[in-house]
Amino acid sequence: MKFEIDTRDDLVTVLDPELIRPIDYLRPALGITTYLLCYLSMLAIGVSLLPLHFSVSFLIGSLAGGLSTLPVFIGAIGIYHYVWRKRLRENPEAFSQHISLDIPSTQAFELCLAAVSQLPKAKIEALDEEKKAIAVRSKGNFWITVDRVVLIKVESAKTGGSRITASSRIKLTRLREAFIKLVWGPRWYPIVFRVDINKNKKLLDQIAVYIRSIPNWDHSYSPAQLDVDSSAA
Repeated sequence: MKFEIDTRDDLVTVLDPELIRPIDYLRPALGITTYLLCYLSMLAIGVSLLPLHFSVSFLIGSLAGGLSTLPVFIGAIGIYHYVWRKRLRENPEAFSQHISLDIPSTQAFELCLAAVSQLPKAKIEALDEEKKAIAVRSKGNFWITVDRVVLIKVESAKTGGSRITASSRIKLTRLREAFIKLVWGPRWYPIVFRVDINKNKKLLDQIAVYIRSIPNWDHSYSPAQLDVDSSAA
């Protein structure tokens, strides 16, 4: 089955402790400033048809609200940076987990399929048996938590066993993801998609615990047993 979900690996970027430099704070600050200017310009055009006294009052209020948003966003940049550095230093398993097994990669891939089937509110969106990659979407709790995508890759080890890499990130609509990338920039958006309230780590821990609990997996899944929604990718 074709692996349709985006598999571009930004994990290497996130694990680089030298990714963010002081000058990189300018990029998201510039992004949000540009967005606010565009937003206020569109508002100005929209209210220009209204009575003058009303349009002036509305624009002054909108400008004040926009300016107050800027320092809040700058503060959010600092928080994301601090949390990312802290987890990278103390708990890198929050971003990715690696598991080595003494079984062939084919069996390890089957074991991963079993592991993701145990995740709550999860559905396999796509898989590629040739590349030994699985993408699983875990549903959030409506307005409380967003969806996540868990990406699992299985590789053959030189020792004859296999190595499993699992990572997780938030999953939004394509429009929202494009907006975040545009505002935050290429260095920051991988961090924004992976730094959360440890929901990503909890998913990875569940997968790792299951895989380690059955190191000698010998069951095989048939395509009919898998609930794969490749159209949702």
